[in-house]
Amino acid sequence: VTARSADRLEALATEIRDAGGRAVAVPADVSEKEEVFAAVERVVAELGPIDLAIANAGISADGADLDSTEYLYRVNVFGMLALFHAVLPSMRERGRGHLVGIASIAGYQAFPGRGAYCGSKAAMRMELEALRTELGPAGIAVTCVNPGFIRTPLTDRHDFDMPFLMDAEPAARKIVAAIGKRKAVYDFPWRMSMISRILRTMPRRWFDAFARKRGEGKPRTQAKSGET
Repeated sequence: VTARSADRLEALATEIRDAGGRAVAVPADVSEKEEVFAAVERVVAELGPIDLAIANAGISADGADLDSTEYLYRVNVFGMLALFHAVLPSMRERGRGHLVGIASIAGYQAFPGRGAYCGSKAAMRMELEALRTELGPAGIAVTCVNPGFIRTPLTDRHDFDMPFLMDAEPAARKIVAAIGKRKAVYDFPWRMSMISRILRTMPRRWFDAFARKRGEGKPRTQAKSGET
């Protein structure tokens, strides 16, 4: 398990060990590719080859300036790609493995002030789609998970409506089940997924009017960090 918070990582690793599993906590910042590669090397040294890699790190920078937007892409998109590039050589050599990216339903449709976040999630979706078709013949599965709103420190900062907001535990169980089935794409909750599909088929002028109304009065933030 890897993230920036060493104390929280170690607490999680201890919980896993107490439940009878094996775990190693490796603090790292996914926006720095060198740290990602070093983290993978340490995990392999202590636990052996990696069969399943889940890229879950994510931040939001709604309405942010260029620097914050660049940092957001470094975490959300390039952090995922760094992890995958670090584990893929071994997976190719062994002819098996599973890559998972936690994108978002937000990656299907952008709203005012959320272009950076939605754009990064759309980029994740496209990368995962390409990797799935590229790596399938090599025996490596790729899963793109697109959640709706999940209650996390990131969503706790939002002051807009978040329909069908889910707690983290039931959301995690759904994600684990989808990974176990090696689904290519998993969107949830289904009601949020259905709304997204309707919005994507709506005439552009109708959607633009809807999006502008939803964006009215919503202050833009320039937060650079937050965990999903």
